[in-house]
Amino acid sequence: MKVRAGFYRNFLLPKGKATLLTPDVLKEMQVEQERIEAEKKRVKEEAQQLARVFETIGAFKVPRKGGKGKQIFGSVTAQDLVDIIKSQLNRDVDKRLVEVP
Repeated sequence: MKVRAGFYRNFLLPKGKATLLTPDVLKEMQVEQERIEAEKKRVKEEAQQLARVFETIGAFKVPRKGGKGKQIFGSVTAQDLVDIIKSQLNRDVDKRLVEVP
């Protein structure tokens, strides 16, 4: 972005928050952008593969003590689901990615 020369010289440059745009810096930015895009693509493919695995398996059974009907004592947490996924599929899943309705 364009900034005034004094702002660049007195604030941005000494704090290391900005550099002048040179061909080398532009090339580095393009390489970094390509790396970020490749990482996003890899993560997306991995998530799609995991989604396909979940679709083939269907539902997971979580053992809990229950009362009459379909009421259970306690709750099913995201960590419970992560543990079941880990034991059945041998895959590590971050519990922050698991949502329990």
